[in-house]
Amino acid sequence: MKKTLLYLFYFFIIFSCNQKSDEEKSDQNSDLKNITLEKLDSIQIEYLGNPIVHDIDPKSKTVLFMEFEEFSNDIMLADFDGNVFNSFSKFGDMPDGYGSLLAPIQILGKDEILAFGLKGFSNYDFQGNLHNQVGLDEIYFPNFRRIAMGHTMNKLGNKYLYLEGGTRDIDYDKINLHSDIFLFNLLDPSTGSKEPIIQFPKTSIYKSGKYFFRNAWSPVFSVVENQVFIAFGGEPVIYNYSGESPFELISSLPIDIPNYRYFEGSNNENLEYDFIGLFLSSARIENIKKVGDYFLVAYFQGYDDVDREYFFANKTPDESKELRERLKEKYPYRLAIFDSLGKRLNDFSPEDYDPTSMLLRDGQLWVMEKPDPEVEKEYFRLYRVGLKGE
Repeated sequence: MKKTLLYLFYFFIIFSCNQKSDEEKSDQNSDLKNITLEKLDSIQIEYLGNPIVHDIDPKSKTVLFMEFEEFSNDIMLADFDGNVFNSFSKFGDMPDGYGSLLAPIQILGKDEILAFGLKGFSNYDFQGNLHNQVGLDEIYFPNFRRIAMGHTMNKLGNKYLYLEGGTRDIDYDKINLHSDIFLFNLLDPSTGSKEPIIQFPKTSIYKSGKYFFRNAWSPVFSVVENQVFIAFGGEPVIYNYSGESPFELISSLPIDIPNYRYFEGSNNENLEYDFIGLFLSSARIENIKKVGDYFLVAYFQGYDDVDREYFFANKTPDESKELRERLKEKYPYRLAIFDSLGKRLNDFSPEDYDPTSMLLRDGQLWVMEKPDPEVEKEYFRLYRVGLKGE
């Protein structure tokens, strides 16, 4: 009985906090709505499942997506009218396969795609025929990789910039390696070699000597006009690096994100909570894109103190399930828009698309429609969006 009363009291607090939070958001955004995003076009693809979009190519008018399953990774190609015109699998140990993917697949042209996997760089045509394969100098399964829309390799000259995935031989949650590790690789598709580049800048919180769980500092980045713009995990700063060797830091831009609660490190190597709990509860930047003179920042706010305390408290399975559902609704992914000086121009939670999926290709910005948890649709939709002044 005592536990039930405590549980009810907690959700009364949640309701009150929600009201206060909505009021605060309204106050914060009352004079910010100068720039927003508007829908310019859409693609509806008939497909039943859980697709992950890898690439959208405006020139060939092609969408590449996959359905990840335990034993099958079919590559599917659709046109901008929404017709899936071919699908094939190159997963696993087949002679012309790519092994396991290390990055999203890219569309290179009208009839060519590039897969980066454990077997190296594999070029296929749209029919699935292997045209070229270049093995990697080093082969190991990474500790971290991200296969999601808007998180692909970026071209730098004749090479590709992508995340350094680390190795499973190191426990990144326990060892304070942050002063030494390289965060990106410059990949050469003609030789299979990689050049480790870019470490944490001296001013970063991740150079403070404190301990962080692995996903606290996972970078997101955007390459524009031979410059690299990076946000390191939870840290609310956009770092600008040169896109040419030695990839020097050009500038750093602190950004003000409202009600942003990120993990600022621990002095104790043994973190208080497990990394999954810390990841779920801590603020982080999920995607950044530079469009013209503006930065688009998709982010998760992180739980407030009341929610965080109850999140880590002992609960029954039913209580945990109900709490997760309530917190997911209370803390949706948000999108903030900043000018080149770091002034916040807008901050909102999109109702019908996922801001973490932002994909910038040939000057076009695309996002994926949010799925409806109540309705299973036999299609998915992509929106082309653009900046609009108000």
